[in-house]
Amino acid sequence: RGMAVRPDGTLLVAAFHGDVIHVFAPGEAHERERWEACEYPRHIVMSPDGVTAYVTCSMGSVGFYDAASGRRYGIGWLGRNPRSIDLSSDGRYVASANFTSSDVSLVDTVAHTHRTYEIERASGVVGIALHPGDGVRMYATSWDTNEVVMLTDSVAEASHPTPAAAMRFMPPERREHERAAGDE
Repeated sequence: RGMAVRPDGTLLVAAFHGDVIHVFAPGEAHERERWEACEYPRHIVMSPDGVTAYVTCSMGSVGFYDAASGRRYGIGWLGRNPRSIDLSSDGRYVASANFTSSDVSLVDTVAHTHRTYEIERASGVVGIALHPGDGVRMYATSWDTNEVVMLTDSVAEASHPTPAAAMRFMPPERREHERAAGDE
């Protein structure tokens, strides 16, 4: 369904019905490798530094994958049936449009928290975009009402983030150790 390109030109493709990410070398038509992914992977975005691939999982989460090895090192919970994903220009926030729950989720990759925002009168939220620059401004589209909704910092500040205990991350030093061990 979704695709992303690593800085070296490698193409990552989510296989919704195969629960894998296909990895294609630059300019190649045949996959080089497959990564095991979450159930029903949908969309992929790359971190600005190219180190992490964020993958929405239709069962309600976003997976954090090492973009070189394909190892999942974290997971954040989203609403029901996330459709689209976007990443803030600094890489701190991951946003998702959650179709079935008709809301949007915002994951803070630094503080390891997430928040979900209900969108009044929206039905079937499908699109999401994060405005570049300071602060948080999200735009979401509703499938059934044909509307674009903007959520700003004031909405984000008024809600209560879910603590890091609700998200699972592998500490950076463990990721480095596992990455080095995989190279042996």
